[in-house]
Amino acid sequence: MAEVTKSKVVSIKATVTKQQQKVMDLESGKEDATIEVSMTKYTAPEYDATTFDGTEAEFNEAVITAASELIQPPAARLAAFLNYATSASYQAGKAAALATGNFLTSDLKARIVQVMRGNQAFVDMSAKDCFERWKTGYLAKKTGALKILDVAKSLGDFGDDL
Repeated sequence: MAEVTKSKVVSIKATVTKQQQKVMDLESGKEDATIEVSMTKYTAPEYDATTFDGTEAEFNEAVITAASELIQPPAARLAAFLNYATSASYQAGKAAALATGNFLTSDLKARIVQVMRGNQAFVDMSAKDCFERWKTGYLAKKTGALKILDVAKSLGDFGDDL
């Protein structure tokens, strides 16, 4: 029977990906120039007692240590943690503030315009005019405006379905 060697070493998986993007070449004026953006996506392994010699808490500490080594120097690591914490705090605060009433965000406003422009009657209207038309209908409690709002809300609700 083969013996499995357990390890206390945890490594972050690095996967290089490349993506084509269209840009405008300012030298030639060519609007369909293509650049290739290369990036590395980092993923952490999941705890597996058969390969890691330690508890799940020790494994998690090892993962955090391995991940933190990706950001150098240490001052940049600290800035990354603080930026993430600030962003998470903002998102939580925004969600709490939005939960206090029935509000329209700029993202939802853009989706309302998108839905309206999907209708042939509004395709040539400016975004401002589309929104004003929707707003007038919504304030008058018109059925069409309420349906547009429902459709626009559903455009952003993907959750874990993807």
